[in-house]
Amino acid sequence: FLTTKDQEENIKNLKEELTRGVGTDLQRWNFIFTDDNEIQKIYNSLATDIELSEENSTPYVFIIDRYLNLRGRDDDEDIGKLYGFNAESVAEINNKMVDDVKIILAEYRLALKKNDSLFK
Repeated sequence: FLTTKDQEENIKNLKEELTRGVGTDLQRWNFIFTDDNEIQKIYNSLATDIELSEENSTPYVFIIDRYLNLRGRDDDEDIGKLYGFNAESVAEINNKMVDDVKIILAEYRLALKKNDSLFK
């Protein structure tokens, strides 16, 4: 999560609430605190058609792979090109984003198998 430095206390409270309330494992969650200009710069580098609000926020979440590429869909059945996932929609997160994460993990496993076979 990319947010401004003035949100550190709110993020601390959010983490406590998620951990205590629903038992969310936050071990692999990353919170990056920066300024508005840097948020805008990073967001612009994604080159999406989704705009940030005046507060530099969006309800959309994005998958960035380990090579720092934005992952999405070129042929989404509902909207065509899908850059991010609307976090306000449980269905979109549960159906589309989870599927896309599974695809990326399968790609990583396949790459590992290929690398392993080279050294046998």
